Amino acid sequence: MIVLDTVTLLFWMFERVRLSTSAEKTISQADRIAVSSISMWEIGDKVNNGMLLIPLPVPELAERLEHVDRLDLLAVDIRTWLKALELDWTHRHPADRTIGATAALLAGLLLTPDTRIQEFHARSIW
Repeated sequence: MIVLDTVTLLFWMFERVRLSTSAEKTISQADRIAVSSISMWEIGDKVNNGMLLIPLPVPELAERLEHVDRLDLLAVDIRTWLKALELDWTHRHPADRTIGATAALLAGLLLTPDTRIQEFHARSIW
């Protein structure tokens, strides 16, 4: 099981050339790919605030993701929120904390180009 952060998800869906060779290989070989539903919130928030442009509406993106082979779009449940609260990490961004908590609970490899997340989550690559 691998976990994609929001940026990695966007690259994988819309700009695969921006994936690192390692990330692309890991995704292609993964048996399961997990994406936290908080990524939908993060994408929608950035689209709504003019910080991100994607080629389709966010609800359509979410619907498409639900039909991607090997991909699990995971709801953020109480265990994940509690894990995010207990992380010994000064980074306060709620989406990053939630994605980090998801990866920790799943004991999954986290794919992210974000160096702040890489420094915290030992099982991360780019």
